[in-house]
Amino acid sequence: MIQRLFLLLVLVPTSSFFSSKADEIKVVVTSNHSLDEDQREVSLLQDPLRGFDKRKLGNDICVSSRRYEKYSQRAALMDIYYQGGIDDYFVDGDINDECTWLGVHCENGLVRRLDLKATDLDGTISTMVGLLVNLEWLDLSVNVDLVDKVPDLSDLTKLVFLDVADTLVTGDVSEACDDGQARIISYSEIASNGVTCKCSPSSICQPKRYDIIDNDYVFNP
Repeated sequence: MIQRLFLLLVLVPTSSFFSSKADEIKVVVTSNHSLDEDQREVSLLQDPLRGFDKRKLGNDICVSSRRYEKYSQRAALMDIYYQGGIDDYFVDGDINDECTWLGVHCENGLVRRLDLKATDLDGTISTMVGLLVNLEWLDLSVNVDLVDKVPDLSDLTKLVFLDVADTLVTGDVSEACDDGQARIISYSEIASNGVTCKCSPSSICQPKRYDIIDNDYVFNP
């Protein structure tokens, strides 16, 4: 059969994932069958996060770099809140504008800072945090129920400040300085297996140490 390349226009209702208006997205599909033989419908709604995987998005959706960054950061933020147990992240802002959401600070519509310090995060750090490629400041500190391993940060090449102190996250955060521009990385040393930081100069790594007094952790500067 002759291989055919065709375009499908997919309307993604933003009420279900983004905003109140529908955005028209071009989806490129290659089929080895004729249209009569294969009438498969391609829909992002079958898997809402499908369009936000970097490789799939680059292959499947024809969008500008700017539009890709906007869609990516919105999906990443929603998953960060979801994984952290925050449901009302837009209560004081506009659900259609992620720059008004809890802890988000933007420049020219792109997320530069995410400050979720002491917001009762309860869960894990979303692996989609790596989609916030314009992020310069990330503060997740003072969330004692935030657990598990720090995800891959190698794509956050603009990150200057990272704070995961007073949490129970673990893992290596050296990527923030190896692949990025991190100048301050703050973390706790109370979690089992803890957070490791191997940056040069070593002054970038700023661990918080604790003493145990009457079964309570007391910060020891």
